Amino acid sequence: MKYLLLLFFPLLFIASFGCKSVSRFPMDDPSPELANNLILGKWRAYEDTEKNNFFEVTKSRFANKYHVKYWNLGGVNPIYESYIFFSKINNTLFLNVSYWDDKRNDSMYYQQTGYILVKIISADPDYNNVTTATVSDQGLYAFGSKLEVFNRVARNMNSKSYFSDTLHFYKMK
Repeated sequence: MKYLLLLFFPLLFIASFGCKSVSRFPMDDPSPELANNLILGKWRAYEDTEKNNFFEVTKSRFANKYHVKYWNLGGVNPIYESYIFFSKINNTLFLNVSYWDDKRNDSMYYQQTGYILVKIISADPDYNNVTTATVSDQGLYAFGSKLEVFNRVARNMNSKSYFSDTLHFYKMK
């Protein structure tokens, strides 16, 4: 359960590189059993070459979700925002990251088009470091329900080739 505080980090990948493995549905609905406010704070990725960039996680206005903002240009320019929440398969935690389109479709606002799914590979005992990997399945978008997405990830969760873009994060003191 304590792994929850470290699950939002794949946003660096999304903000920096984009992602083609988008699901129209999350793995399941946000759950109060998986919510944990210890995730709040500022985080950095070891892989980020600009060491002053960071993620800021705050409480969301939506129940059992968190708001995440990525700050680049040395931590002064917010370039990506999203909402995240947690899912669990057996004892493995996953992160559902809201994915936003890059075209506004005649709207002044970006539109949510799906979810990026991220597996928590490991976390240290103090929960100051975490390793994540992004689900790499371009077929996820074709599924028509949360249950189908959940079952697909569950069937493949132990396959190393099903995941990509491993990242390592640490909480700023």
